[in-house]
Amino acid sequence: MKYRFVPYTTVDGIPTFKDSDILGLYRRVYEEGLGDQLFYDGSIKDEQQFLQLMKSPGAILHVVLAPDDHPVAMWWLNRLERTHATCHFTLFVELFGTKDRVPIGKEAMRICFDHLGYEVIMGMTPSDNKFALGYARKVGFKEVGEVPHYLWSKEGHSITCTMQYITRKDLRDESSPSDDEQLDG
Repeated sequence: MKYRFVPYTTVDGIPTFKDSDILGLYRRVYEEGLGDQLFYDGSIKDEQQFLQLMKSPGAILHVVLAPDDHPVAMWWLNRLERTHATCHFTLFVELFGTKDRVPIGKEAMRICFDHLGYEVIMGMTPSDNKFALGYARKVGFKEVGEVPHYLWSKEGHSITCTMQYITRKDLRDESSPSDDEQLDG
């Protein structure tokens, strides 16, 4: 099965995704029960705020499409600096437990390095989200450690987070030939 990695951008004045597509991604996150994990800090409170963030110059959104063009994952970068950015990543439920999930994450990081030119991709994950932490490790992220009280939850309490990073070298060191067999770079 081949996947396409499509950036949200404008080509000849035409966006690669309509506003309704972006709003649909937000809705799907919540329909699949993933919203509280992805938007744990409450900084994105509704679909209009999500759309506004994705359209801002401070964010870079990519959507992973299955062969029938329906989304199976998405990620965006923000806190864009010259050499690094912060990544927010979600797989949709249909990829949970499949062999495709790790190669998709690795390809996303390759795009960050090879096409977007970053040297380091950072992440902050709530330390109690074991699935996300395990997934990030399988993709090749290294853990710096826990930072107590790093984030504030929408419920009004502080959250301990695990700081992670991945470099181009980390991705190369983690990759194996089987990682690429299902992807359409």
